[in-house]
Amino acid sequence: METLRKRANTWQHSDSADLGPVSSGPGPKTHRRRSASSTSSGAEFSESPRTVQITFGLSDGSACVQVDQLTTLDKFRKKIEEVTQISRRAQRIIVNSSALCSDQDHMLLYDIAPEIFYSDTVDVRVLRRCSDSQARWLDLLEQGDEIARAGLFSGVARDLQERSDYRRMERFRNVLQEHMMNDAHRYAFHRLRVHLLHERCPFGPGVWCSEVCQWLAEDENFLEMALEVNTPAAEVQTPILLYGAREQIQSKPALARQLASNARVDPLVLADVAPQVLQDREFLLISARRCGAILPLAPAEMQQDLELVLTCVAQTGGALRFVLPELKDNKEIVLRAVQTSGLALEHASPKLRDDEEVVLKAVQGSGLALEFASNRLRAQRGIVLMAVSQDGCAIQFAATELRDDQEVVKSAVQVSGQALKHVSSRLQNVQEVVILAAKRHPQALQHASPELRCDRSTVMDAVSASFKAFEFAGHDLRADSQVIRLAARQLLATHGLQAADEELPKVIESNVLLVSKEAGQHLLAALQTGLLTTRAFGLAVVKHDPQLYRRLEEHVKADAEVSLEAVRRLPELFLDMPFQARNQLPIQIAAVAQRPEMISFVLPTDVKRVLAAVEKEKAEKVLQPAALVLESS
Repeated sequence: METLRKRANTWQHSDSADLGPVSSGPGPKTHRRRSASSTSSGAEFSESPRTVQITFGLSDGSACVQVDQLTTLDKFRKKIEEVTQISRRAQRIIVNSSALCSDQDHMLLYDIAPEIFYSDTVDVRVLRRCSDSQARWLDLLEQGDEIARAGLFSGVARDLQERSDYRRMERFRNVLQEHMMNDAHRYAFHRLRVHLLHERCPFGPGVWCSEVCQWLAEDENFLEMALEVNTPAAEVQTPILLYGAREQIQSKPALARQLASNARVDPLVLADVAPQVLQDREFLLISARRCGAILPLAPAEMQQDLELVLTCVAQTGGALRFVLPELKDNKEIVLRAVQTSGLALEHASPKLRDDEEVVLKAVQGSGLALEFASNRLRAQRGIVLMAVSQDGCAIQFAATELRDDQEVVKSAVQVSGQALKHVSSRLQNVQEVVILAAKRHPQALQHASPELRCDRSTVMDAVSASFKAFEFAGHDLRADSQVIRLAARQLLATHGLQAADEELPKVIESNVLLVSKEAGQHLLAALQTGLLTTRAFGLAVVKHDPQLYRRLEEHVKADAEVSLEAVRRLPELFLDMPFQARNQLPIQIAAVAQRPEMISFVLPTDVKRVLAAVEKEKAEKVLQPAALVLESS
């Protein structure tokens, strides 16, 4: 490239030939000699200079520059710099609406813009595409230097902060459009926008009387650009931006419609900022597609608009509550609402809540919508079956006779075991129904009849499905060793641990922390009394997690060895120990040695002994290192 630049800059007029393009393919163009008698677009080759009038800025002024057919674009830029004071790399040259790229600087102006030489009416404009302080980065930038990219970004950010000029962002964007080739660079540009917006505009009282209001008034694109930035801070400040732009929004319906379709803008906030926009039907329709709750804010005459109402309830079924009473009897509107949200049936007219088609659509979307159907339809078997197939707990809203229908109830408990709570007492005493419910939800056993909760086969089936069902078994079965072992195996199997009956105590003790945390209170107590030795289990629990000492059974807590281990690991447990354990001197000494304030909870008759023992223990700890030193010497 440097060779071509030097060649173009040092071309001698004494040559009998000029340059022409060899190829029009991608990359820098090279040139070949051509005859001096050849013409280009009918123009004779001429050595005499041509005066070109250029306009710099949008309307800042104009000047004249002399060029000839051997002038390169780089030389042309130098001449422009002399008359406009815009550095070469900061120039954006436009000839008859076509921009000359900076990578063509080494080429002849005649080849890339021949209209300058043969056309009498040529429009040459020079715009600034960046600040002069950034021009030096463009050389490196155009060579693909990544460090230069970072320098350009930081330099422009600093320059914009110093000058407080947001409009120059547009010029900077023009530069980046030529050079940004990936999303990372686009993100960097957005970061500059946010940084400037936040640094220069600390949102507070009266801020809209200063720079932001001016930017909003001068640049119609400012609000759109600010909303493009997707950061948590910008998200929070969106309503503030809308408030600052309220005059524009109120005076420009097209802008209000555009904002209503913006994902970053809440139509309800927009309506609060500029209430006048609610008079625009098109704005309401656009907003309704995103937020059905816009309906009650619409003028009274617009709330009768069928298209608007249908759009609102299609977006948010619950918007049916805002529909005028006379329209709640419109079947088309109610059907559209319940298709979106079945629970919208609550706001339909009594007539349509007794309509089979409407209610069926509602329960297909949400089984619990059965609550709002008429009494006649809540007793209709087909509708209830559809409702419980969506949500088993919908059985609670069915007619009394259907809650005693075994087929309907079985369909409900297969979907949700907790539906057993709402069925008739007769079916709560049917083993098949209870087992189906317990397999679906372990806590369903608590809703079974007392007879079945004490029935061995029913409880065994429920516990086989989940160890959590053990908590709701009858008192006698919770003491049954076979039921206890089954629940313990199910608990371990839930976490991928398998154990035979003879290995079960050992596996539980090796996973005591898991068992202690997962088992319910009844299962944990049963394991301590009916399966494991008291001391082994208690010691294993407090060694893994002393906090679990509080969950142990009273007779396990009272064990001297278990209590001593617990208080050594966590002195505060001294307050949770049974009375007989707190009266033991070693346990009292261990607690007070670590927490002197525990002396307040020692029996008055033992205070002197405990304090003396603690002092003695401290003295021994002090003397022990000295004795070791003497022995080593």
